Amino acid sequence: MPETTEQPDVVPVPRILPMPPVPKKGAKPDPSAAFVGPDGFALVRPRTLEHDREFVFARFSPCGKFIFAGGYDGRVYRWSIQDDADTIATFEGHGGWMQGLAFHRDRKRMFTGDSWGQLLAWDYAAANPKPLWKREDCHSQWMRSMTLSPDGHALATCGADRVVRLWSSADGKPIADLATVPDDLMSAHFHPDGSLLIGDLKGVIHQFDIAKKKAVRTLDASVLYSRPMSQGVKEINDVGGVRCMTNDPKGQWLIAGGTQPATSGFLTGKPTAVCFDFATGKAIHTWQWEKVDPSEGLILGLDWHPGGYVLAAASGQPAKGAVAGWKPGQEASVYLNKLLTHCRTVAVHPDGKRVAVTQVLLKPGGGSGNGRRLSKDGEYGGLVGRVMLFDTAAVGA
Repeated sequence: MPETTEQPDVVPVPRILPMPPVPKKGAKPDPSAAFVGPDGFALVRPRTLEHDREFVFARFSPCGKFIFAGGYDGRVYRWSIQDDADTIATFEGHGGWMQGLAFHRDRKRMFTGDSWGQLLAWDYAAANPKPLWKREDCHSQWMRSMTLSPDGHALATCGADRVVRLWSSADGKPIADLATVPDDLMSAHFHPDGSLLIGDLKGVIHQFDIAKKKAVRTLDASVLYSRPMSQGVKEINDVGGVRCMTNDPKGQWLIAGGTQPATSGFLTGKPTAVCFDFATGKAIHTWQWEKVDPSEGLILGLDWHPGGYVLAAASGQPAKGAVAGWKPGQEASVYLNKLLTHCRTVAVHPDGKRVAVTQVLLKPGGGSGNGRRLSKDGEYGGLVGRVMLFDTAAVGA
């Protein structure tokens, strides 16, 4: 065979962008550098991690020293944020897009999952991270979500093959196939009481008792699903689904996020969160922010803030999406920042005083991000991933 000069793809590592200056006393802060929430909750002066590949999620470690970000390059990055250390470590071993991350209650182990159906376990604080174990082929089709039980014993996964599976967190060995559900599965989440919740494409949340290995009830979030009508004929594709879930620490409220679809094909919809009273299974709120329109897209990430409200990250058409917040018992949003566009996830630090927001942004000349617009050199500009860390600080300090 002739020799080849083709070089392997070299993926650049993320870079840390300079922190913007603190506004002078009395000056109005730059809204893009401020995250001002309810009840006097104000986070300013973000530090930013930027990458030439899209980030899917970012989460704080239980110890609060690190942010972990995973994306479309099949890697997870650990950003040390303690005392402005700003060091980055890379966790390699996945093949597909990153789809999930969970921390063990021992505050040592971390588990990651990708779209190819691979699960890996790590010592999340290791200086030179290597997998503790690896499980491949967990699903026959796209794996979409992974979650860890509150006791730390079982990982649950689900995906496009419509199967819900349990795995041992100790070694990755299979525990059980809980169920095969009629529709595409989008999200997995453990409630504090140990119940496993699986959200599907049609807005149904399936609740499982994993000790008994059976389904016990369903919750109705069908506002997050549609097969819209086009010229009097149903369109061929279903759209929407339960894209993410979270709860308050006591488990009184379960919040499911997604979109209220307006059109399919080229999906448009209004970012929507459904808040359930978990004891009764009844939806008490269907939240959308004021004057929302179908260009705003989907809620792709949720996290609970100890101030008693949920924060939601939404992404839509170019320059659309937002970070919004709602409080059970109130219909109106308690927080809305529409300058934070194209947001994938939002994460609250364990101390409640910092927030990380994951964004996907267009590169200069990248058009709408759909690959049609090329540079003068014929190259596609593509998208970049960004994690913005907002730290508590006094304006004008």
